[in-house]
Amino acid sequence: MIIEVQQYFPGYQPKIETALCESINEFYSIPFIQRWMDDPSFYQLYKVTLKTEPHLLICEVNGGKQAWLIAHLQGDIQQLPLQEWKEQ
Repeated sequence: MIIEVQQYFPGYQPKIETALCESINEFYSIPFIQRWMDDPSFYQLYKVTLKTEPHLLICEVNGGKQAWLIAHLQGDIQQLPLQEWKEQ
């Protein structure tokens, strides 16, 4: 499994974090993903598989009441043990 993860910021941001991960442990230890997961309002991560890359990583917070696009994903995202996002 090799996945490129690029942090998403709407608009221009000069420092966008990008990481390559080869395991789920590496994925969960990416600093900006870890920051979301450490936040007390964190609820769950989801993947969005699109027909073409980049795919998306969504973070739900506040008990699932809010969702944020936090990253673009490229590579074998089917290997990520995350639920597929279903818009509610």
